[in-house]
Amino acid sequence: MSLPFDIVDLPPCDPPGSGDSAPDFKRPLVSPGYWQDTPLENITRDGQSLLVFLPMLGSSPARHLWTGIGERNWTERFDLQLVGVSISTPYEASTFLKTHQYPGRIFSDPCDSVADSYDLAVEQDGLTGFTAARPAVFHLDTDQMIHHRWVAETVPDSPDFDAFEAAIEDAA
Repeated sequence: MSLPFDIVDLPPCDPPGSGDSAPDFKRPLVSPGYWQDTPLENITRDGQSLLVFLPMLGSSPARHLWTGIGERNWTERFDLQLVGVSISTPYEASTFLKTHQYPGRIFSDPCDSVADSYDLAVEQDGLTGFTAARPAVFHLDTDQMIHHRWVAETVPDSPDFDAFEAAIEDAA
């Protein structure tokens, strides 16, 4: 079967997994109307969270992953906070959230250091020295412990949303 896009295998990675503590960081946390420097611990201490690593926000993998999570209403059904991490600037993140009326907020990480600390930074073909996060989703509790994770092995790739939802229900 011929696909209208290339499937790209991503290099091996070793991000934190279930039972590990999610590395803390502080970056601008963007909502549709404003942003401010916020540590991850300020998010997780208020309740369980989904931390979603997204490539550039204008890309179809980013839109597909964020839309797939948003359509399932996990934030409301399971009282989760939805936060993304992307190399996109605060201006791009705000526009992304406003334009598509997406739920949640996004940490702006233009230097990709957060993705790097999670071992998710991937060199971009044809762009020397330029990395972006591979798509990934982490379900975190109030102590920043990871209950469940999904990490892309190819682009495009998406999680088994039903299996991820079952893992969230088990942790609730």
